[in-house]
Amino acid sequence: MTEIEAINCSGRVALAADGRVGHITNLFDAEGNETDDVATAISAVVKLADDQWLTVDLLAFQPAEVN
Repeated sequence: MTEIEAINCSGRVALAADGRVGHITNLFDAEGNETDDVATAISAVVKLADDQWLTVDLLAFQPAEVN
């Protein structure tokens, strides 16, 4: 099973454990509505390949600070 290691919602990209980079196609809020607001998104759909889509629980990720 492919796992997502890191995610950048603002950039709409996700990094898989195997090194592949996927594109975030959809973000969803707590009520299950599609949103473009990264601050309210709690889940995402990531396309890793033409035949591979993953759902991601954004609450499982901790924000990283960049200096």
